[in-house]
Amino acid sequence: SLTLPYLAFVEVLRTYAQSRDVSELRKELGTGAADVARIVSEVRERLKIQPRPKGDPEEERYRLLQAVTDFLGSAAVAQPLLIVLEDLHSADRGTLEMLEHIARNLADKRLLLVGTYRDVEVDRTHPLSATLAELRRLPTFGRVLLRGLNADEVRRMLSSIAGQEVPWGLAEAVHRQTEGNPLFVQEVVRYLSEEGVIVREAGRWRAKSDTPVEMRIPDGLRDVIGKRLSGLSEGCNRVLSVAAVIGREFRLEVLQKVAGMSDEDVFKALEEARKAAVVEERAGAGAVVNYRFAHAFFRQTLYEEIIAPRRIRLHQQVARALEEVYRTRLEEHAAELAEHFSHSSDSADLKKAVSYGEMAAQRAMSVYAYGETVRLLEQAIKVQEILDPEDKGKRCDLLITVGEALLMAGQPRHVLDVEAPAAFALAEAIGDKKRAGPICVLALTAISWEKAGIYQNTPEEGQWVERANRYAEPNTITRVWADQSSGMLKFMKAYATLDATLAAESASLIRSAVNTARRLGDPDVLW
Repeated sequence: SLTLPYLAFVEVLRTYAQSRDVSELRKELGTGAADVARIVSEVRERLKIQPRPKGDPEEERYRLLQAVTDFLGSAAVAQPLLIVLEDLHSADRGTLEMLEHIARNLADKRLLLVGTYRDVEVDRTHPLSATLAELRRLPTFGRVLLRGLNADEVRRMLSSIAGQEVPWGLAEAVHRQTEGNPLFVQEVVRYLSEEGVIVREAGRWRAKSDTPVEMRIPDGLRDVIGKRLSGLSEGCNRVLSVAAVIGREFRLEVLQKVAGMSDEDVFKALEEARKAAVVEERAGAGAVVNYRFAHAFFRQTLYEEIIAPRRIRLHQQVARALEEVYRTRLEEHAAELAEHFSHSSDSADLKKAVSYGEMAAQRAMSVYAYGETVRLLEQAIKVQEILDPEDKGKRCDLLITVGEALLMAGQPRHVLDVEAPAAFALAEAIGDKKRAGPICVLALTAISWEKAGIYQNTPEEGQWVERANRYAEPNTITRVWADQSSGMLKFMKAYATLDATLAAESASLIRSAVNTARRLGDPDVLW
């Protein structure tokens, strides 16, 4: 959940941008440099790009998607590109939208996109399902179902790992216990070797005792990973537990601040974990060093073993360390900070979780990642309910912002069914006219978008118009929408009944709306 908008592609673009010299990078980015720089800070910093003034959100969103597409297409001219996107079942909506756009527009380029996901985690309601449905319509799309290896394939894999042919009996035993899961096979072999269950003699692997090998294989992948971790030193496990709280990928500087150990002890622990293939070293820009758990199961196993009180304390320490390390780039890491502070039981920390959640949502909104904006705000609402369930005003504000993001994401019906009614009920409960009015505008905008601007005089529409009239103050946007909507509903009635009086009232209300909109500079109504 600690994601930047478009994270999978940001990582790809960041790595590529760091590998090119400035002149090559500028040439490949072309006219889209300023758009790509919105989401990739390395591009912004290396090319010293100043952000462009923002225009229409939908147009800007398209410009961003197309700029990334053109950049990858240009990069693929110099050499063929293979881009691997792992764990798409966990990808943010922005990444999935960008994947669809690139796939539709780069079919004729020397670019291969490979995405992996666990199908057991993707049902028909999962965002990835909609993306896959769109991709299947493309002639260049192909789907490869990866199932467990058969016994012969397990034997070939074991032989490759061992550097020699392995006995059939060993391969069959491993296959029976692992069902051919490649990760499980790899971890089992490492475990059996480290435990001395299998030994290498005269250039060949064999079982050390007469006990069947399969009797010594742990029952499941988590068990074998647990046993692997148990084989590491106490100090190494301690450091890895802290790292597990930071995340799948963690920065060395943050780990050093939280581990409570000397730098030398942290280095030794990481070296031990790296040699055991539990973590991988990933060099960052400049002197930054990052590490990543070799597989999510390592991190998950370590994290779940930490008792709740210690886990809470570690999240607090990680949050404070992140604030210090990223003090000049808090906005970029706001989602991480919100996540860690949200695990605290301290009210000051929970308040920070909400604040950072809003900051992360604003950043996501600024790069048109509306789905990620909604996710971040919904998390902020959950934290706010714990922090102060009686603060109806704050919850109302968060719901309004969620509604605005959902509108941009093309979900007006969701706004009308959930966010607008909930926010309006809160505003009425605290007697807040200043909040009630904008909520009515939000709902009327959702109705307009859903009906493509065609007024249908439905009970739902009539209810929101009545509410808007009730709470609209003079010379406000709410007054504009109330008069415009009332005028259009009266016009429809006048047209149906040939009522001249209603027609005159309708014309008067619409003129009033236009005049107020001109004074306020409201382009939506004028358009």
